[in-house]
Amino acid sequence: MTTTRSQRLSAAALAALSLTMPAHSAPLLGKTILYITQVPLRDEVATTDVAATKMNITTTMQSPLADTVSAGRGGALWIRYSNGVTRNLTAAAGYGQTPVALPGVTFQGASSISVQHPVMHWDGTKAIFAMVVGAPLTAADATQFRWQLYEITSFGQAQTPVITKVPGQPAACNNIQACYESQDRIVFISDAPRGLIMAHYPPRDDAH
Repeated sequence: MTTTRSQRLSAAALAALSLTMPAHSAPLLGKTILYITQVPLRDEVATTDVAATKMNITTTMQSPLADTVSAGRGGALWIRYSNGVTRNLTAAAGYGQTPVALPGVTFQGASSISVQHPVMHWDGTKAIFAMVVGAPLTAADATQFRWQLYEITSFGQAQTPVITKVPGQPAACNNIQACYESQDRIVFISDAPRGLIMAHYPPRDDAH
């Protein structure tokens, strides 16, 4: 069978590509990955239904609120080590809860969590993330919940993770999207009002 020049060039390109592709039986993981999981929530929809248009943690704009409509409980902080082993770090540190089933309804409970935005420290020995702990215990429970910042250490594969709440943050406000800057200080977003005058809470704009 006769082949054209373009067919011969295509075959040569495919052969070169196959030499650069890693073998499927031996995937290269490279580095350890820190990540979160979140429960699926209703999409943000442009309707007159207030419940449907409300932002949540999974929508494009990502609501900064910590109520269960905005941030469903059940997510966790996870790690995937370079050898492919995955681990639920928050569960290993004692955070999170299996849902408690009641007749006709299921509640996550007082120790349930939601997690967002983990960031690794420069030296790789700790990480900071935002977490909300707790959920309404009944349909009539009006408890207010807030995102707070936590640090995790000792998360090696053979270690027991330690999670500590970051001191000095506004405890009655939502604090999210933290990171370590070059002087080892923590920079984060908070909806704390100017001067922490809680009579003005919640403010119209988030503060840095």
